[in-house]
This record gives sequence, C-alpha cells and structure tokens, in this order.
Amino acid sequence: MRALAFLALRCAAPPRRVLLRALTGDGENVHAAWTKADDWKLWQHRDDADVAELLGRKAGGVAARLRKLEDPASTAARRLFGEAEAEETIDMEDYLALDDDALLRQCRVDYRRDSGPGGQKRNKVESAVRLTHTTSGVVANAMEDRSQHVNKRRALRRLRTNIAHSVRRPVDLDEPFDNDDACAGLLPWTAAPRVGAKSPLRPRAEQALLDVLDACGGSIGDAATYLGGSTGQLSKVLTKETRLKDAANSIRRRFDLGPLRSRK
Repeated sequence: MRALAFLALRCAAPPRRVLLRALTGDGENVHAAWTKADDWKLWQHRDDADVAELLGRKAGGVAARLRKLEDPASTAARRLFGEAEAEETIDMEDYLALDDDALLRQCRVDYRRDSGPGGQKRNKVESAVRLTHTTSGVVANAMEDRSQHVNKRRALRRLRTNIAHSVRRPVDLDEPFDNDDACAGLLPWTAAPRVGAKSPLRPRAEQALLDVLDACGGSIGDAATYLGGSTGQLSKVLTKETRLKDAANSIRRRFDLGPLRSRK
C-alpha cells in the first residue's frame, strides 16, 4: 500500500508554477509573462518574420499579444503607450500629422481569412486586415498579399487617403493662399513642387484641397478664386482621379450642388 502511494505521488501533475515556467528544448521560456520591455521589443519588430524566434516565444502567442497592443483600449496598450504620450502636443483632429505608429494606436485592427490569390495557404491564415479609426470611424481594408504585415501596411496607407477624403478641417478664407500651403503641390498653376500620386504627402495635400472646397460651400468657382486658379483648372484637378472626384462630389452634395464630371 505504501509503495502504491509513493507511485501516485511520483505520477502527480507538477505544481502550476512549474507548468508556467515550462521551457522549450532550446531553453526558451514560452510561457513567461509579458513585461513592458518585451512588449516594446515586440512593437519595434512587429513586421519582422522572425519576431517570435527573436522573443523566444510561440508564434500564436506573439500574434495574440500584438493584437492586444494594437487595441488602444487594452490594458497592454495603455501600459506601453500611456494615455496621451506624444500625441498630446498634436491637434487630435489632425490625424494625418501622426506617424504610422501613433495612427495605428488609434485604430481597431481586425484580422480575417479571405479568398483570392495565395491558394490554400491564404484561406488557412487570417491575412486580410481591416483597420477602423476609432475616433473618426473611417475604415480601410487590405487583403491582396499572403502576409498579414504587408496587408497591414497597405491598409494603413489606404486609411490615410480615406481620412483625407472623409475628415474635414476648418480653413480661414481670410488668410491668403500661398505656395507653402499643403495642397499647392496639386495645383499646376503654382510654383510649388509637384505632389505625385504615390507621394507620402499626397493624403495631406488632397485633404487640404477638399477642406478649401468645403469652406467655399462646395463652389468650384469660389475655391478656384481663393487658390489663384480658374474654375476649369480646379475642376480638372478634382476630376482627374476617381476617388478624389467622389470625395469632392460628396462635399457638393451636402450643399445641394450637382456632381462634377470627368472631362474626356
């Protein structure tokens, strides 16, 4: 009887504290609690393919922790980034002035599976990314790539454009327009350096141009006069690209004005 009792003790499960310190074959502590230093290291290397190996943790746990850090309402995100941090000196309505990290912290990040290029691997992995800017409600999606990180960066670029087209900021029409204004690079009659379609300055420039149109009650003539160009010139700028034209027409609809049409 005594021998059976001794055998039962030998076969009993180890204490919980031992399980929590379980090590892999390489001596990596895959169950360790996340410290603030760990979180910061993860955030800095979140786009690296070998981030789990770098942290000595399992890929699933790293992905779950990253989702928490990307949720501005989570305890982990508040601990790492603080309540206000660097953004407190920035006009919080000026979302495009934030760098990518700060803008991402204002977003809810959702991952999902999607069909399309990539075959079976893509259907098994939640590679599609949806960003929801929690303050403005603006949404952006990306699902073209197999990589979740690539899609996230792509969605963030789209989010900036969507914010530019959806979020209006006040313009003081009593202040004269000059070549230093953000939208000057879109206007061919100014001497400002051109802002191309792929320029990182493009969302800011388009937002500033739409802000002027909104401040002028959707009137192309009034906006062109303020910007120093002609009605035809401004109309051509606004209708050259479909998404910018749609944003301009959204403004005009609010003022009961007819839509702009692309010139052939």
